[in-house]
Amino acid sequence: MRAVLSLLIKEGVLFEDRILCDVSAGVGDYTLSYARHFKWVLHCDLSVDALCYALARSRRMGLQNVFFLRVDYFALPFRRSVDRLLCLDTLIRGEDHEGALLNQIKRAISSEGRAIVDFHHWWHNPLRRLGLLQQNFGTNRSYTRSGAEGLMRECGIRDQRLVRFYQELEAPFFKGLSWLLPATRLLYEFGCADSGDAPPASAGASSTTSQPNPSKAARSAEQVSNAPSLSAA
Repeated sequence: MRAVLSLLIKEGVLFEDRILCDVSAGVGDYTLSYARHFKWVLHCDLSVDALCYALARSRRMGLQNVFFLRVDYFALPFRRSVDRLLCLDTLIRGEDHEGALLNQIKRAISSEGRAIVDFHHWWHNPLRRLGLLQQNFGTNRSYTRSGAEGLMRECGIRDQRLVRFYQELEAPFFKGLSWLLPATRLLYEFGCADSGDAPPASAGASSTTSQPNPSKAARSAEQVSNAPSLSAA
């Protein structure tokens, strides 16, 4: 989580007027941990069970700024309006799946927004991936750095920033050993301009696109899911 937070919160600046969107947010491990840094947080998932569980956690934590939306990530309802977007542990289903989701993500972030995504790293536990040891990844897909960045280029994403995440070395005193081991995940940060999808400079004056209204989004999600209790913390 420290690696992700370092990308979200730069130089100790709190984004108290910004919106964080977590796509495929699951039970809220990231969403709820980062909620205090943002004005609004949009927790998006398709699973009602995951949404209910995360909602209960947020209430126990006393969070008031998290909205829970039942959303299909292949049809994100945001266009050029999200300040910070997370999509973690999700780009694991194959190139067609990953490409479709990356295209949705790059359309959702605002002209000054940033997205953070990750890929499982093929070189982490390569003996399992080659079948020389019993593998425990199921059908999940992993990528080399060249494979992940090639896929991003195919989606029009350029100039992304790479951060190598080492699950085994999260403790600060282990950081010096990171060069000995392959990264667990390949974590990438990119913006609207990096994807080649930035709107024209004059678009600001004529565009009707605005930041997502969490209350309206929550009401819309409530209608879709028929689960009124999911609307907000």
